[in-house]
Amino acid sequence: MVAGLDPSASTDPILAQVYGYLPENLLNDLNSETDEARIKEIYGTILTTMADQCLVTPLYYTRQLAVYNDKVADYVYVGDTSFISVQNIMAK
Repeated sequence: MVAGLDPSASTDPILAQVYGYLPENLLNDLNSETDEARIKEIYGTILTTMADQCLVTPLYYTRQLAVYNDKVADYVYVGDTSFISVQNIMAK
């Protein structure tokens, strides 16, 4: 999930822009951390920062979001199985 945030390794330039909003060395800390509580804390910081500071928040597993969410009334699938059209999600 967060591997694409590192601009030195990312193939997604939009996602890599999120890196600039994160505290310095946070991804390096995550990659070397073994304490589960600290890992959860880092993920919380990353996700909160993305939600609060960034215009574009990447969504992965959006098909599951569309299908397995009790707030979704319907979803119209498109022909490309790897593409999820967010505007096709109908809320209850």
